[in-house]
Amino acid sequence: MKRFLFGYLIFWLGLFIFVTPVVHAEDKAISRSGVTIRFIERTRTLEFSDDEAGKIFESGIITAGYQGKTIATSDSGTELNVTVRKEASELVLDLDNKLTTTLCIKDTPRIVIYVLGEELAEVSFRAKAVAGQRAWPVILEDTRLGDNKVVSTRLGPATFAASQSLFDPKYDLAMLVDAAGDVSWQWDNGWKLHTFAGTGQKLFSMDLLRHYYRDRLGIKYYAPIKKRSYWETAPVVAMTWYGIQGWKNKPAQKKEWLYPQIDWVAKHLLPYAEKMVFQLDDSYAYWDDKYMRDLSDYVRSKGMIPGIWFTPFTHTAPDQAEEQARQHPDWFLHDREGKLLRNFGGQNWGFLGSAGYVLNVSNPEVVSGPYGSFWHKVNETWNFDFFKIDGQPPVSRLYSESADGGGLKGYRSGLRIARKIVGPDKFINGCWGTPTAAIGLVNGSRTGGDTGNAKHAINVILRWNFLNNVAWWCDPDAAANLYKSPVEPARLNAQARVLTGQQFLTDDVWTKVPPPIRRVWQQSFPMLDIRPVNLYPIKDNWKTYDVFDLRIARPYRTWDVVGLFNYDEKPIRKELDLSRLALEAEEVYIFEYWSSTYLGRFNRDAKIVRPMKEHEGQVFSMVPVVYDRPALLSTSRHLSQGGLDLENVHWQQNGQDWIVRGQSTHLVPGDEYVMVFACGRYRVKSTHSSDSPLNVISPAPRRGGAIARLQCTPHANRTLNWQVTFEPLRKAALSVEPKQIKKLGEN
Repeated sequence: MKRFLFGYLIFWLGLFIFVTPVVHAEDKAISRSGVTIRFIERTRTLEFSDDEAGKIFESGIITAGYQGKTIATSDSGTELNVTVRKEASELVLDLDNKLTTTLCIKDTPRIVIYVLGEELAEVSFRAKAVAGQRAWPVILEDTRLGDNKVVSTRLGPATFAASQSLFDPKYDLAMLVDAAGDVSWQWDNGWKLHTFAGTGQKLFSMDLLRHYYRDRLGIKYYAPIKKRSYWETAPVVAMTWYGIQGWKNKPAQKKEWLYPQIDWVAKHLLPYAEKMVFQLDDSYAYWDDKYMRDLSDYVRSKGMIPGIWFTPFTHTAPDQAEEQARQHPDWFLHDREGKLLRNFGGQNWGFLGSAGYVLNVSNPEVVSGPYGSFWHKVNETWNFDFFKIDGQPPVSRLYSESADGGGLKGYRSGLRIARKIVGPDKFINGCWGTPTAAIGLVNGSRTGGDTGNAKHAINVILRWNFLNNVAWWCDPDAAANLYKSPVEPARLNAQARVLTGQQFLTDDVWTKVPPPIRRVWQQSFPMLDIRPVNLYPIKDNWKTYDVFDLRIARPYRTWDVVGLFNYDEKPIRKELDLSRLALEAEEVYIFEYWSSTYLGRFNRDAKIVRPMKEHEGQVFSMVPVVYDRPALLSTSRHLSQGGLDLENVHWQQNGQDWIVRGQSTHLVPGDEYVMVFACGRYRVKSTHSSDSPLNVISPAPRRGGAIARLQCTPHANRTLNWQVTFEPLRKAALSVEPKQIKKLGEN
């Protein structure tokens, strides 16, 4: 027995030692408002912790210039005295009697660092955020005045000068950083914060905005997005709503109409999207299980994901609703006076009126009966994988107003039941309005009404982009009937979705879509893992946000893909002001994608005037200028101009020649692939590729010029390994570029 008790004691003592954080006796710390600042004596560095998120910054070091020398708190050879003033929540670091740093915690909670010292030059603070890749630098609502009316997005570890704060989606924690001087973030296997100030100034302050989305932005049920299975990026969807012919018939979506549309999408769009949903919308044969299974099987046979629209919370058998409401009134929601609550619904828009009673999922008979059984039918019997569930904002409102539905908790319990039925890997897309009460339980959602017949949905895209790839995948609806549209609005709609990474829905009579519109879609798919930088809704003055800047960071370089938008219904001459973008390079090459036009070299503050047609979009690759060799400006595969396909690029000098090797992925066999290089004083000497020949198509191989276009058509592979050798021009050649022109296009 004694041995047992002794062993039991040793077990719990060991467990206590294992789970208890180790704090050195000489470490000094202050705590207030749920925040702790700790000085780690062993490394002579600082770390910040939050009661909810745990440790948020580590390896904090303060550095200053003094009499031509650099002194830092981490220097082991200098004297450092550390004092804790618990009453004032202050931690004081005195370095060699030359540098006195005071760290304090305010009630906001806010961490503040002040530095004093005689004859000190610029002082800096640096620390590493511990959140890793899940966090990213952002512009918060508190500092939105610095966004220059630019919609900023990022792919990879990119940052902007205006994105001084950091957001951690796991804890819904925004860290608002300020300094008397500059604030910058650098990626080095984690985000490293750098701030600068003069002596006597506030070196650093950081407000911890806990529950930023929930409390500041009003997203009550905020939860970070869960990426599942093949939904790592926003879906590309072909949706049969606006394009349905004769939708009031029963059913309008017949095989005779659908199968040619499915075939067209599979042939012309799926190879580019790689994963694509073909979603049946309204007016299908809900009474015929075999017919519906045939449709989903046919979509699968073409390599696509079958999707379906329905209204699960409204009675799903319109021809039976009235009778069941009489027999089972407790199956439905009632208001405070006992009146049945209605919402539109059924499988067919044409079946409205008295049929739209809202099911009460707090009743077990409803869960096992009309609500749950229909989810089982669409999921298992019909075998669909993508569920567009309509009427969600009205339903959530009716649950809140009802006397017997359990409020929003009751509504959300219905979504949990649906998720349990379909499993974790299938896609549930909320619909009609923006059902933020469904966040955390759906994969994505419509973020507005039916906008498909409008010229564009930019206002919807901008208002809700702060939720995209943060809480869910936004769905701004489709641009419909584009076979009747000029190509310019198609480009405007496409680049708005691509540069933000939101869901891309086509909706049309696809067999009538002309080649120019088809090509716009092909060059837009698939969606990329893009995150927003502006973490706030853009709504009241959305038309002033006429520039989108997607900054792409890859190991081999960082560049910008910039969209310019004409929202007007008339042609205009629009100015692209590069100073609004805060480009990282002093000088950039600019290439316009849709027109395949090289504009030249420009300083980072240049103003370029572009003629634009009504509802037109233009999109530019902006690549930092290099002076000693050529530069790769653009690729044709995708609107991101390399963001999708350029897996790696490596430059090597060989004597006077330059050799560039690369790997391009996500290519489509049989589709021309073009790379555009700025050559300067070089020309193409030789090329090689792992698939088809890589040919110089402009300029001719023996001529010099501002750019060179290299083309190949992959035969069978989606990956291409290629190599290009450039040699210096042997003869004098004239290369004219608008290098210093401030306003290109002015008379």
